[in-house]
Amino acid sequence: MAATFKNVICALGLFSLCFLGIPIRVDKMDSMEQEFQQFIEKHNKTYGKDPVEYGKRLSYFKASHSRAKEYNLKHNQNNGHASFGITKFSDLDANEFQEMLLRHKPSPLSCMLGSKLNHILKNRRKREIPNAQLSFKSLPSYVDWRKKNVVTAVKNQHNCGACWAFSTVQNIESMHAIAKGELKELSTQQVIDCARNGNKGCTGGDTCTALTWMSASNVSLLEEKQYPLTLKDQLCKTIFGGSTSPGVHVASNFTCYNLVDNEEQLKTILAFHGPVTAAVDAVTWQDYLGGIIQFHCRDRTNHAVQIVGYDTRGPIPYYIVRNSWGLDFGNRGYLQIAIGKNLCGIAREVSALDVVA
Repeated sequence: MAATFKNVICALGLFSLCFLGIPIRVDKMDSMEQEFQQFIEKHNKTYGKDPVEYGKRLSYFKASHSRAKEYNLKHNQNNGHASFGITKFSDLDANEFQEMLLRHKPSPLSCMLGSKLNHILKNRRKREIPNAQLSFKSLPSYVDWRKKNVVTAVKNQHNCGACWAFSTVQNIESMHAIAKGELKELSTQQVIDCARNGNKGCTGGDTCTALTWMSASNVSLLEEKQYPLTLKDQLCKTIFGGSTSPGVHVASNFTCYNLVDNEEQLKTILAFHGPVTAAVDAVTWQDYLGGIIQFHCRDRTNHAVQIVGYDTRGPIPYYIVRNSWGLDFGNRGYLQIAIGKNLCGIAREVSALDVVA
């Protein structure tokens, strides 16, 4: 009887160890991995059955989670501040993310120092503005060119590092719509394939040197349907130089500004001229979910975006920034970046243009 009782106690102890103690410890350990499994399913990842790749991606996922948690500590998310967390890029190493997406490579001659507002405003057919309206007091508190139907849909560059081409073409689309009243999707692939002046397709380029090439070569930018997007480096399929060639041409009065410490002028251009392109530092955007970025952004140059407006009506004035990472990034493809501190280097290299078509 004593032996039987002893056996029962041992069995109960073993049962408790196997079914009570261990699951509690495993649940704590596996909560992050369960989230990772959901991530794999949501984003159709293919490495679920490769233990080596799986382990590597899980470690990056955990690092992204920790990084986002640290970022959020400095933000009051209840006041419109940025929030950070798990994104579609969370299984990438930080260096891998930068190598895949952040390929804006500025030329030493890509950006003209100082401001030349009069130069870019002087020949703006149908958009003449009295000089008095150029003062800061006359600036509207809210500008959003999307509401005027001059901004095309958000695109996705995937792993083609041609943000410089996407942002440049997007801005040409907007300025053509402002000038001609017709919104067209123009060919980013044409610029990826054909742009010179140090631009190298999906492996990187620069917005200002792209505009220099387009103006100097009198490029006729075709519509997207005429030169479809493939997101691959290809041989150029067009010949340039003819002033009567069909397509949209960049006017020679385009300018590249350095507006650090002069963001009021950037707002003036946005308000009275149109959207612009900007070279930015997007390293921390790997974990961006939404809200107004105010911290955690350096001022280097590794990415290019389009600024389509601004909003100064709330406690935190911000730029409305269009990215090229798809609708499932940020706020349906957009970000909000606080005005006035050159956050993410947003005022360092700003390009504005007119079109001839």
